[in-house]
Amino acid sequence: GKTVLITGANSGTGYETAREFAGKNAKVIMAVRNMDKGTKAANLIKKELPNTDFAGISSMTTQLPSALNISKLIKNYNKNIKIIWGGVHPTLFPEATASHPLMDAVVVGEGEKTLYEIIKNDFKNIEQVQGIAFKKEEEIIDGIKYKLPESLSDFQKKMYVHLINWKW
Repeated sequence: GKTVLITGANSGTGYETAREFAGKNAKVIMAVRNMDKGTKAANLIKKELPNTDFAGISSMTTQLPSALNISKLIKNYNKNIKIIWGGVHPTLFPEATASHPLMDAVVVGEGEKTLYEIIKNDFKNIEQVQGIAFKKEEEIIDGIKYKLPESLSDFQKKMYVHLINWKW
């Protein structure tokens, strides 16, 4: 199986993502934002990083400095680890986020299934994965458009579409 690093994995979507990958026989490294938990997570990351294939990092715009720092730490340690960002910021700004030199791919929208597809295929045929943006020979590819989960109500779908199609 693959090894996956998930940030924000002590609760919510991060926890569910970690749980999903663990259920698919992936080795999951859980990182969190609480300083005490973060120190423990950093120590675990340093221990487990040599065996890591992918790092999934969730970020809001206000969290960019710390998300970039952990991405840089990972790439400095092993440039072959694929860094895949998700969360609010990458969803709202996929091309800008994917253009950053530390990024290998960006997940747009809900990412559990999308991240699983990327990892399951070992980052091959990434063009076929729904809901991502990525670099290919210095060009940003905005992949197959993300389809909203069927579980969202009509109102939520309208609000979500409005958010992800925001024009500045």
